[in-house]
Amino acid sequence: MFLIDIFGEDFDTKHVLKIKTNAPNGITFTTNTTICPTNGLKSKVSGKFSHSCGFTLDKFEIENDGKVSAETSLTGVQPNLKIGFKGDSKEKSDLSATYNLPAATAFAEVDVLHLKSANASVVTANGPFTVGASATFNLADKFGVSSNTIGLGYALNSIFVGLRVNDFKSLSGVLSYSASNILTFAGKTWNCAKDNKQCFGLAAVYKCNDNTAIKVKGASCGTVSASVKQFIDKKFTVTGAVEGKPTDSSSWKWGVNATLG
Repeated sequence: MFLIDIFGEDFDTKHVLKIKTNAPNGITFTTNTTICPTNGLKSKVSGKFSHSCGFTLDKFEIENDGKVSAETSLTGVQPNLKIGFKGDSKEKSDLSATYNLPAATAFAEVDVLHLKSANASVVTANGPFTVGASATFNLADKFGVSSNTIGLGYALNSIFVGLRVNDFKSLSGVLSYSASNILTFAGKTWNCAKDNKQCFGLAAVYKCNDNTAIKVKGASCGTVSASVKQFIDKKFTVTGAVEGKPTDSSSWKWGVNATLG
């Protein structure tokens, strides 16, 4: 998860204002407004609600184009079992089940609207090692496995190494090293589907203080990114990011994301 944070989060080059509000009875509302230079404002409102019976409305979202999305989960039906549903008003309707055991966690999901696909995964850990496998199945025409992955992770003190084999054809890997409590380095390699080449990327996170963090990353394709995240208040953060290629001045873009609540 930490590697996903390093390479994925805080590099958004959109202009977004997110406001979270707590209502009575454990209800939470979130308003997300994106400023688009060509299309004006794009807004969506979502709510979250949890009940003591085990039912949780993880997300009920309405966008300004009329699209409605919902995510729900239910626990307590069977020990260690969690049932989930994700759908929208256009084309998505997925039913899932997650079963947790001390030695492993199993997950299965099926497209109940079109019955075109299903996927399943299992993860187990022992000491510093974590092993997982997943597969996607084609249900529409001829039943079969359309894709699969096998992964292995090893964590020890300040070092984490992960390897993943995709469809027994390509290999991807990640590595992170926490040099101190304020400085972390990470690297990853993956197969670029666009030109079928092995690519790699490097990233670093530096915590200037308790309220400020700087991230930088670069990829072998020539793109570099940087971001600064500032906690102005306990419930108010502002993140600025830039991305582009040093050899192409027209490729640079920037964004600011503010979250209140």
